[in-house]
Amino acid sequence: LDAKDNLYFNVSHQGDFVVLAAESSANVGIDVMKTEIKGNQTVAEFFHTMRRQFTSYEWQTIKQRPSERKQLEMFMRHWCLKESYVKALGVGIGLLKKLQSIEFHITPQSIELDSKTVAKDTKLFLDNKLCDDWCFEETKLDEEHQVAVALQRSNLLEENEVVENGSFTILTIGDLLPLSIPISSLDEQLWKTFETKRESPWKRCTSEEHRMFLYITIVVVTLVIYFKFWKKSTDHIVADSSKYVFITGCDSGFGLNTAKQLDSLGFTVIATCLTDEGEQTLRNSCSKNLHVIKMDVTDTKDVQDAYDYVKNTMKSEKDLWSVINNAGVSRIGPLDWQTLEEMKKMADVNLWGLIDVTKTFLPLLKMSGGHLINVSSIGGRLSLPYMGAYCASKFAVEAFTDALRVELCNWGIKTILVEPGFFKTNMIEKNVLGSQLEQMWSRLSEDKKLEYGEEFLKKTKDNMLSGVVDICASPNVHVVTEAIVDAVTSLNPKIRYVLGWDANLIWLWLSRLSSGVGDFLKRHISKIEIPDKLQRM
Repeated sequence: LDAKDNLYFNVSHQGDFVVLAAESSANVGIDVMKTEIKGNQTVAEFFHTMRRQFTSYEWQTIKQRPSERKQLEMFMRHWCLKESYVKALGVGIGLLKKLQSIEFHITPQSIELDSKTVAKDTKLFLDNKLCDDWCFEETKLDEEHQVAVALQRSNLLEENEVVENGSFTILTIGDLLPLSIPISSLDEQLWKTFETKRESPWKRCTSEEHRMFLYITIVVVTLVIYFKFWKKSTDHIVADSSKYVFITGCDSGFGLNTAKQLDSLGFTVIATCLTDEGEQTLRNSCSKNLHVIKMDVTDTKDVQDAYDYVKNTMKSEKDLWSVINNAGVSRIGPLDWQTLEEMKKMADVNLWGLIDVTKTFLPLLKMSGGHLINVSSIGGRLSLPYMGAYCASKFAVEAFTDALRVELCNWGIKTILVEPGFFKTNMIEKNVLGSQLEQMWSRLSEDKKLEYGEEFLKKTKDNMLSGVVDICASPNVHVVTEAIVDAVTSLNPKIRYVLGWDANLIWLWLSRLSSGVGDFLKRHISKIEIPDKLQRM
């Protein structure tokens, strides 16, 4: 080739192999794969995790091979072909809307690859249509490594021109060095000076143990930064209408905002509301692609009907991408003033309803390997005065989710907790909290009213409204919505999303203190008043 010729080239590496492909008249992509599974997964478990990456036809080709080794080899061959194709396109594999839209047909004549021949008859289909302008060249480098080259012919290129030119040459360092061209003349004095110098990059380290400690520290800090701040925030799916999201409790607040946001991104959202008013509000603010159904999470028949609706609405049982358990209720006030029925209702909605929805929709999540997102509360980490029954239900949600996260990981299901602090939603409005407290007071017996006194009611109400609403509650409700959307779209979502300045700066740290210190601080932060009866004693 002349030095001024334009070349399309691509490079890939795996282990000791670095592969390079170049072509002057076609877009080119190359990839090399090793037939192995990293980690302790079996072939069956690995295939289950990767089941969404190939079409039914491709899986049939893979699983027709006579042994697990041959099946894994065929899997890597298909993956190698897909990687080479997207490299030739110049896009990352994560940017393609649907990996299953790419389908490769391997002919029976080329079902076995070897290192002496190049297979050139594999065909590419996009959305079930044959792509005549693409050709692929495949071979083995050794018994464990295989390579694929993707070539897109230009309009001026004859069909067989690319196919007939392809060949693979393995070069070692011994082959390459004699062919190298120095960029400058040899300076022997410079080399002698360099050779005599002793490099000591860790001058402050006086022992091998110190150096090892520094190396480990650097590695740990790098990994923490990578997983917490970079990897978690960059790998996201592309939303489209083939991905369904089921959300409970969308009458207002977090559920309403999340349904609207996911609908605007392009997901097919199936939202549940408890009231006609909530249902109408959601319909008026979203696209026609959104589905709204009435459902009470405490009614098992409602939950089963919702499951049947979702299953019948989806085109495939693998389309349910996320289930978001958002429905919740709360009542804040002295435990002595709340009825057992009120406490049970909170548990029915916040805990048992969540468990019922989860168990009912679990078969579809197993099929899709999707995301299960449980909206808990920072009250699931720390129990606060006047919120004992509510926090008890959220503690149970956290325990249930922690166990489920481990149980479901082999199914490829990501189980996520969202833990908001106080936010200014309908549940944390002054008139709502004030009327709840007044209602509790009004039904107390006269003896109990005398026990606490009117002054206790007034001060408790003032402290609650000023402390919870004015100081702690954040108006930035979008923070929670954005976190739930991230949990839906991220390929590597966080296990827990702790949200709100109060949750991160006060309650989370308070939960880690000893009980004695924690109780002391809670009494002063919450300003627990002394009942009138105790003041008279």
